Amino acid sequence: MPKLEELLRLVNEASSRTARIQALAAKMDTHTLDDYDANLLSAHLEIVIDNLRTVQEMASYLSRPIKETSRLWKNGSGQYETTAGFCFREGSPIEVLVPDKYRLDNSHWERTFLRYDGRDYYLANYADLPLKGLAVRVREGDQP
Repeated sequence: MPKLEELLRLVNEASSRTARIQALAAKMDTHTLDDYDANLLSAHLEIVIDNLRTVQEMASYLSRPIKETSRLWKNGSGQYETTAGFCFREGSPIEVLVPDKYRLDNSHWERTFLRYDGRDYYLANYADLPLKGLAVRVREGDQP
């Protein structure tokens, strides 16, 4: 299995090449592509570049060591925190173990963020998933 560093290097290389392809496509004369085709090509290249950026960000995030794996509990301020005292607030990114009932094949770790509805916090992608007792991971560089 390739190392994460190698994957990140290859994704960076692909990003750079895709950006050069996009720049070249933007310079194509109208004899090669009409405006509609050039715009279509450019739009698809932008999607590729955005997806590569997402992969870069995730690979960079996953390369950071895990500082803590624990379960959430609700503190006296109504916020959710970990055993080590890492507190999550509105908009906080959070890495959670999504249980089997939300995915047929298996539980999986997912990075999402917290929302607040005026009464309580919830996960952006899993509003009905209870936070109390939910397994979370905190990585190096995350701010308490």
